[in-house]
Amino acid sequence: MTWQSPVEIGEGMDKEQRAHPEQEVTIGAFQPADAKGVGDLFRRVYGEGYPVRYYYDPDQLNEAVAKHETAPIVARSPQGEIVGTVSGFRSAPNSGLFEIGAGLVLPEYRGLGINNRLIRFIMENEDLHERFGMAVIWGESVCNHIHMQKTTAHQKVVEMAIEVDLMPAEAYAEEQSAAGRVASVAAFRTYRPQPHTLLLPPCYEDFLHFVYRDFDDRRSFQAAGDTPPGEGSRTVLAEQAFEFAALVRAAVHSVGEDFEGVLSDLETRHRGRKTHVVQIWLKLTDPAVGWAVQLLRRKGYFICGALPRWFEEGDGLLMEKTFSRPHWEGIQLYSDKAKRLLEHIRADWEETGRIA
Repeated sequence: MTWQSPVEIGEGMDKEQRAHPEQEVTIGAFQPADAKGVGDLFRRVYGEGYPVRYYYDPDQLNEAVAKHETAPIVARSPQGEIVGTVSGFRSAPNSGLFEIGAGLVLPEYRGLGINNRLIRFIMENEDLHERFGMAVIWGESVCNHIHMQKTTAHQKVVEMAIEVDLMPAEAYAEEQSAAGRVASVAAFRTYRPQPHTLLLPPCYEDFLHFVYRDFDDRRSFQAAGDTPPGEGSRTVLAEQAFEFAALVRAAVHSVGEDFEGVLSDLETRHRGRKTHVVQIWLKLTDPAVGWAVQLLRRKGYFICGALPRWFEEGDGLLMEKTFSRPHWEGIQLYSDKAKRLLEHIRADWEETGRIA
């Protein structure tokens, strides 16, 4: 999961806080000797508060890189100090899907375009893609401002979803840029195509055709229907809780006859832990996806978009439920497509609220 860093607000830094432009910062792939410098960088920006702990420990970070769990890119000062970093890392059921995140730059080096250069390196470096098996790269751009959305607009990514109320306002307390929970735009770019057929739930058919209209890989579409799972079939679900974000994510690998009970159990357990958002990831290749969507809508879940290559077999469908009203007023969007996505998403939230 992306933890948005203060680096994205570099445009607002005072000039005296910035490094001089003539300082030659170089961008390159992570080397084992960089691990201590990366840890020092995280401590200077976050203290000990960053939730992904291996960035702090050189041995653990080098092990994660060796296992291809993360692919850091670093910015080095002329003296060799690590002054910025961003990573590609696995965050979805599909091992070939890498998220861009864990990005930060020292305050005195912000406003020089270093973050843009780091992102461009990871998006365009074919050797890196081959080494780590990156079939698709995706990222989450926060919506409490449009700086990151503008940055990614130049990286040939396709906006496919908006994650409503993803992060708490407290995550942005230092920069004071959020008055409520913060949404993010999920955008994807394909490097190794995998054309396949998607099963579209009838209630979302028009919306999903719009979502895929400019997607950079081929898809064919069929109606999902409303056939229930087979008698005696069991739901296969993997959940992950992010307590700091009051968020639960559940990947549904197979929809079974017991799906409603499994879902109720998940909600009951996490409501008691002050969870605010539950995300459900369904397979758009599961024959029972249409039936599952109808059940989710009756329980107050609403559509948030599509997740290309989310599963090994193909694309996912993102649905969410919030246990209080989403912070719609705080969502700032840059592109026309993102604005239309939000219109559809909010309309579905209103409709499912009447159904539930």
